[in-house]
Amino acid sequence: MNKSIHLKKRMSQRGIDQKMVELALNHGVIDGDKYVLNKKIACAYLEEMKRQIRVIMRVIDKGGVVVVANGDTLITAYNCEG
Repeated sequence: MNKSIHLKKRMSQRGIDQKMVELALNHGVIDGDKYVLNKKIACAYLEEMKRQIRVIMRVIDKGGVVVVANGDTLITAYNCEG
């Protein structure tokens, strides 16, 4: 998306960085022409990220995970070895 001069000025004035804008665009709720990432939505997203971190830590503890698929059918899964 292109950024207007107005947007860049307001971001600077309000302490909003590019990563915050990207987060609003990716995880905010669309309300007409706006992407709204309010505190409630941000907190819910944070909780989901915490759940994801727990799963990733379990994968790391196992040394990784392999899932074998054939087309849209999952065949088997096993721990990585190395």
